[in-house]
Amino acid sequence: MGHSLGSIRAQEFTISHPEKVSRLILVSSTCGGKEGIPKPAEFLKLQDELINKSLNHIPISHEELKTLIVPS
Repeated sequence: MGHSLGSIRAQEFTISHPEKVSRLILVSSTCGGKEGIPKPAEFLKLQDELINKSLNHIPISHEELKTLIVPS
């Protein structure tokens, strides 16, 4: 389980070590609401592809993972 920044770390760990994670619970993993900035379509497509790989036990490269990490 990850909360806030911990949810980002939990996602990174899950993507890097899917064999060690059977379930993932994310709490407050993004800021947003009605004032939030929508994510670009390209980001959402990549995110979907990486989630699909993770769920199907397809290896994810570190380069793919880096594309999801945006410095704040």
